[in-house]
Amino acid sequence: MRRRSFPPSLVLIIIGAGCLSDTASYTPAKDDEAMAAIAKVFAAPGTGGLTVSLCEDVDAIEDTNNCQVGHTVRGGGRGRRHDQDSGGIGCGGCQYHTVAYVKGTVSGGPLAGPRAVTGEIQLGLGENPYGFPYDVDLDCDDTPSTCQLTGTLAEDGSLQLTFSDNMSAANTVTVDLTAVGEAACP
Repeated sequence: MRRRSFPPSLVLIIIGAGCLSDTASYTPAKDDEAMAAIAKVFAAPGTGGLTVSLCEDVDAIEDTNNCQVGHTVRGGGRGRRHDQDSGGIGCGGCQYHTVAYVKGTVSGGPLAGPRAVTGEIQLGLGENPYGFPYDVDLDCDDTPSTCQLTGTLAEDGSLQLTFSDNMSAANTVTVDLTAVGEAACP
């Protein structure tokens, strides 16, 4: 059996193209735009539907450059301007996330009263770190946490959420919410 060999120039091309790098660019203006899309009141149509109000959690600890969070979104001109290698194809290592920490309230729907929530929203990846859709992951603040909200925020302001009441599997609902106004953030 004859063994096939590759010309050295082809081997160098394959090795050289093995790691294609991406760079993510972050700016205070882009942070402000992202937070403006997040800091809203979202409501289900009709009376008594689920309502979620989200604001930036300005007290959250910024967690950057740790192999998971490459940038923390800060509104109000407080964002950090920087470029970061975001890995790429064939490079191995981490896929950095752009994260906004939020707090707010959820009310209506299956809830007897409003509940405070906190969590994070993961924005785009790679060369488009502010790209939609955003992934939403919130927990109720009571101890132990009695509810969780997970979903997706689209560029058009629609928010699809799954509300899970940890006390009763029967109280899991998926709802489509729309942005109905600015949140009253401190």
